[in-house]
Amino acid sequence: MWTDAARPVLAEARRARLPLDVVVQPQPNAGEPPLAIAFIGERCKLVLTMRGPDGKPLEDARFDATLPAVILEAMVAHELGHCWRHARGDWHAWPAGFDAPHPSSPSGTDAASRRAASPDRVEAARREEGFADLVALAWTLQRDPAAYAIVHGWLTAQRADPAHEGAEHDTRAWVRAARDPAAFGPPGPLFERARRLWAEVDPTQAP
Repeated sequence: MWTDAARPVLAEARRARLPLDVVVQPQPNAGEPPLAIAFIGERCKLVLTMRGPDGKPLEDARFDATLPAVILEAMVAHELGHCWRHARGDWHAWPAGFDAPHPSSPSGTDAASRRAASPDRVEAARREEGFADLVALAWTLQRDPAAYAIVHGWLTAQRADPAHEGAEHDTRAWVRAARDPAAFGPPGPLFERARRLWAEVDPTQAP
């Protein structure tokens, strides 16, 4: 069961004293993803949705219960990365050495129009996704180094989806930077290892 696979990651959240609550939604949903994180007040809510709109157990390619446990753990660790950033008050804050673009007003109703009209918002969200992907990889390196290539290859394939190009989940620059696990540097706290590598990557530069 994938919930069992997530337990080591949740134990890490407790050790890190993250303000995290787990919410399981057994009722039919209206199209929510099977795994998501929400922020209410000063707490993070890891939301696990179990059933689709028809009430049947949710089957979603993005959260396939047949995936290896190391990948399921990495997916949950990704969400913990978001929680860590929120808990520190750093959400959408840019790394030192980078200049955040000036805000712009979104226009249009479709995703492409909003992306073109507010590249700063998309870029900020993309950086957060990049950080979370690095947390997922740093978690794997810490927990099961022998499985690092498996998780990195899976994540590389996920981010190569043409639908992500230029969007929030276009984190290829960070994933590429972490191809060699040595990029994370010496052992240390999980989130700090991810943060160091994250801050070194400029996604606007060609590989």
